[in-house]
Amino acid sequence: MGSAELGEQCGVGGTLLWPTSTCVPGLICTAGGCREYPEPGEPCLPDSSAVSNHYTNINRGRCGPETVCLEGTCEPIRQFGESCELRQCAPGLYCEAGSCRGRVAAGTACMWGYECASGRCEGQMCSPPLAALCGLSPEEYPPILE
Repeated sequence: MGSAELGEQCGVGGTLLWPTSTCVPGLICTAGGCREYPEPGEPCLPDSSAVSNHYTNINRGRCGPETVCLEGTCEPIRQFGESCELRQCAPGLYCEAGSCRGRVAAGTACMWGYECASGRCEGQMCSPPLAALCGLSPEEYPPILE
């Protein structure tokens, strides 16, 4: 966690090593200075300018928390039942037929792994997480990466 404030130089000598390593929480280091994340409707930051735990899409742009980059613009993340485009839904949801849907449990019919809570669809059925095959309890499962 860094100490550089809004507008101050960040990185090492202005060189970006890790986007948030020298800025205070809530700011991002880009182009050698700490700045705020883009708001909905603003242009996305280049992919190399933001931390990996924020949402990205096929445009490879970055936005702040609760937003996703679509066609170069930061848009709000969609919740269950809301209209969506590819990779615009909140974690734990997926976009199908223009609506955000919840991932389903093991034993439920599926076509693709992204439909399943485990991320695994085998033989058109959601499979348990690989960790379950190793004898781990659900509390011990590693997180699914979005």
